[in-house]
Amino acid sequence: MSEAQHVPATEGTAFKSDGKLNWPTVALIGLGDLLLWGLGIGSTFWFFGHDIGVAGIAFSTVAPALWTFILFYRDAADVRTAFTASLLTLYLGFVAASFNGTVDSDFQADGSFIHSVWENLNTLMIAVVGFYFGGKALERATTTVAEAKKGQTGSE
Repeated sequence: MSEAQHVPATEGTAFKSDGKLNWPTVALIGLGDLLLWGLGIGSTFWFFGHDIGVAGIAFSTVAPALWTFILFYRDAADVRTAFTASLLTLYLGFVAASFNGTVDSDFQADGSFIHSVWENLNTLMIAVVGFYFGGKALERATTTVAEAKKGQTGSE
């Protein structure tokens, strides 16, 4: 996205109008994600006397991904950036959850739903990140070529 297309900054965005990071908002994103992950992982050990299994972790992996998508889309107005950031957040949530013994055993069980999701998420993560950086590189290359052509026709 070029400078001219950038969405104007507001108080809730991660960038100030001068292009610098708005640290309170960035901290809010990070602390919000960490808090949701922590609550999900903690809920597998204790949840008001009830055994809810991995339900808390299921929520705590999806909620930060949605939170991240909304905030990145609001900042960049670029669905590709927001989707990649939220998928990375989801992936990191799965990685963090795998340190829990119950979740880890569910990851290992062949034929289980979470095992299938984990294997597909690995493949999807590679594809999305590859297309994200490949697409950004292609955009820059075409912009550079277009500017070079414009410069050649303007100098004649």
